[in-house]
Amino acid sequence: MRARKLQFLGIVKDTRGQSLTEVAITMPVILLFFLAMLQYFSIVQASQLGNYAAYVAARVYAVQAPLCKYKNGNDNDAKDKAKKAAAMALAPIARFVPGEVTVGGFSLGSLSSLLPSGTPDFLQGAAKFVEGYLVAYYIRLNSSLGGGSLDITNNGTQVDVSIKYPQPIYIPGLAEMWNLVAGDHIFTSLKPAREGLGGIPSYYASYQELRDQAKSLLGIDLPDSPVRFLPYVNIKSKCSMGMEDWGSKEEYRPRQHGTVEDAGASEEDKKKIGDSQKAQQASEDYNNAVQTETAKCSAWNAARTKLAQAQSNRDAVYANPNSTAQQKAAADAALSQAQQEEQAAHNAYNSAQADRRNKQATLEGITGQSYGDLNCDS
Repeated sequence: MRARKLQFLGIVKDTRGQSLTEVAITMPVILLFFLAMLQYFSIVQASQLGNYAAYVAARVYAVQAPLCKYKNGNDNDAKDKAKKAAAMALAPIARFVPGEVTVGGFSLGSLSSLLPSGTPDFLQGAAKFVEGYLVAYYIRLNSSLGGGSLDITNNGTQVDVSIKYPQPIYIPGLAEMWNLVAGDHIFTSLKPAREGLGGIPSYYASYQELRDQAKSLLGIDLPDSPVRFLPYVNIKSKCSMGMEDWGSKEEYRPRQHGTVEDAGASEEDKKKIGDSQKAQQASEDYNNAVQTETAKCSAWNAARTKLAQAQSNRDAVYANPNSTAQQKAAADAALSQAQQEEQAAHNAYNSAQADRRNKQATLEGITGQSYGDLNCDS
């Protein structure tokens, strides 16, 4: 009996099962913390690149917007160039990560990873950069697809750039450990961190939240979509930069290639460029003058036709012995009005003709060619 009692007390004092239980309880928490730290480092990197992307976008816009407004009347081209600059800054992290998109159980990852083995390192780096740029420009910063955006506001003296970048939560096992430890689906838990994103990250996460609610409240397990995506968080970046409307002053605008102001042109080249520009301007002036003279000629011919009709009508009225004094007075008034209009049209034509001949003489003096004269036939 004493031996059995001692054996029982030995089993009770054995703590090996207790240690194993403690490890089983704490290990998921420790593993979740470790995986979350790895993911946090990628979020910090995205935040740093996002701030730099906002800076380069603001810089490009501040330089390009005044000239774009001067040339095109709007700043759309400057905004597109700013978005391209931001996409280049985000290119190192923007390409698809493994498992970001899963279709029918098949994971779609980085396209550059499909390069054949043995590809030189510089080609692999170039492919990754190009892929990152394209994904950032067309998907990540596209509010209807990747959910992010790049917004630019300009009050004339300051440009403000705001970037929303969708950062995927891609560390393998993190989502599963989150669901196990937190007891909440990771899509539901990250809703505050995802706030502000649109497109696919918002639509897919909303459906996952609906699945969580249906399962917790109704006990219904809704089917997952055939195309699955990773959860995302919104990395927000901002940059403000002063700017001046230097495009409104010609002396402040940058020198354009192929103009007299081109600093790289020799004196002989500048003379040739200047002569070419003068000839081009003279040709444009001459063509505009020809169009004006042609239009004035047409107006004069119409006025002469109207005058001839008024003269014919007056002659007919006076030739009719039954015409009243009132009819004759009306015919005289119509003829007088037609004569005045014909004289005004004739004067306008003569002025346009003289201007065209001056422009033609200038063009002929530059090019050495004869362009002949124009006739205004009725």
